Amino acid sequence: MGLTIDYFYSLTPSQFTNISRGYVEKREIDIKLSWEQCRFNSFYAVVAHSKRIKRPEQIITFPWEKSETQVQKDNRTPEEQLIAVKEFWENIDKK
Repeated sequence: MGLTIDYFYSLTPSQFTNISRGYVEKREIDIKLSWEQCRFNSFYAVVAHSKRIKRPEQIITFPWEKSETQVQKDNRTPEEQLIAVKEFWENIDKK
């Protein structure tokens, strides 16, 4: 985190907690940005050779993007989820 020893010992526990949380959040953002830049570069390297790939997310979907999608699906009530599952399996049975 780059704290000097004197500064570290002058912090209260709550101040240290806030600094460490901010540091971890910044590192996570930096890592995600790095991976997204990599995906973006890969997309432009591949898109010229493929007609099927239209968006960078088609090359790779990151775990943090999947969880956001799953959260949106889980906003349904349990009854709505049950109905959706039943409809899904009924469609499978029809095929």
